[in-house]
Amino acid sequence: MHPFSWSFPYAWPRKPLLAKNVVATSQPLAAQAGVAMLAAGGNAVDAILATAITLTLVEPVSNGIGSDAYAILWDGKQLHGLNASGRSPAAWTPEFFGGAKTMPQRGWNSVSVPGCVSAWRLLSERFGKLPFEKLFEAEVMPLLLGRDAEHAFLDSAREAYQLALETAIAGLPTGIEATGQVLSGNVVDVLAELDGDDIDVLFCASRGYGPVRRVLLGGVSSSLVKRARSPVIVVPRSS
Repeated sequence: MHPFSWSFPYAWPRKPLLAKNVVATSQPLAAQAGVAMLAAGGNAVDAILATAITLTLVEPVSNGIGSDAYAILWDGKQLHGLNASGRSPAAWTPEFFGGAKTMPQRGWNSVSVPGCVSAWRLLSERFGKLPFEKLFEAEVMPLLLGRDAEHAFLDSAREAYQLALETAIAGLPTGIEATGQVLSGNVVDVLAELDGDDIDVLFCASRGYGPVRRVLLGGVSSSLVKRARSPVIVVPRSS
């Protein structure tokens, strides 16, 4: 067995945790939900389902109830495969599409019935140990509700930003001194309230929005120019 390497290619402050059971995903709170199911007496299927369910809340860009699902599962004796890619609506008969050569690429007639939730239930009923409803219970996932989840995410992000800032400062050419500080909050509010006696000038990048998009989406640079206590230099986006 090769010795475990503690060298990591990414500048990230989290350290590996070695344990009998492992839940791995892209979002720490979702992994925590899976661990909670193991602690509640569940098995690996319960853990991965709770993780997937929680991702719909804390990282919906990676998983959603309107998605499809696939699974390859080994139960200790046999390999099982599941294709929950979504069934066609009952009215989608060959006659409905009138002999079209290809399926529509846009509109309601291109949307199948999402299969994700049905996959969760099927896997839970056939292979899980905990009741399906247990996977959604708040009391086994206390970090996922209210401001607790927000604070947990902000603390995690702040650690990453602080490390990235320190790495950037350490990489400056010899002779250039700099200090850094990570601030949190609304970017305009935070920068506008900085003491003008301590700040000589603020630099702010511009997304290059036109007047209409600035009205609809808001512009940090334009708001900062109006409110800041120090001179502001807006750096336009390169074309």
